[in-house]
Amino acid sequence: MAENGGPASLAGDDRAGLLCSAASNPTDNPTLAAVQVHAGPSPRAIAACDEFVLDELFRAFDLIESYAVSGKEAARRGDRDEVRLRLRIQLRDVFRHAVEIHNLLFPEQPQGSGS
Repeated sequence: MAENGGPASLAGDDRAGLLCSAASNPTDNPTLAAVQVHAGPSPRAIAACDEFVLDELFRAFDLIESYAVSGKEAARRGDRDEVRLRLRIQLRDVFRHAVEIHNLLFPEQPQGSGS
């Protein structure tokens, strides 16, 4: 195997050092993390994230509306168990989800900041 370019023939060859030069000299080959630190997210990526968050808010508000209508109908019928289900579980959980999504889109400003 050494005769036809296998690992044993490369080990004694001067070209073997060239194969490892990128790994042994990190200044010639910056890591992806180092490049990303300076680049930051693109405006297109930021816009896509904002659109995703707004879509999630829309879905959450749509569920809140649906659960509220069902809760109103249950209250009109006098169905206390159904009202309890809508208020304690479904509406509460979806509202919390909507607040969390909202906080992703509009993060709170640190304490002591101007506006």
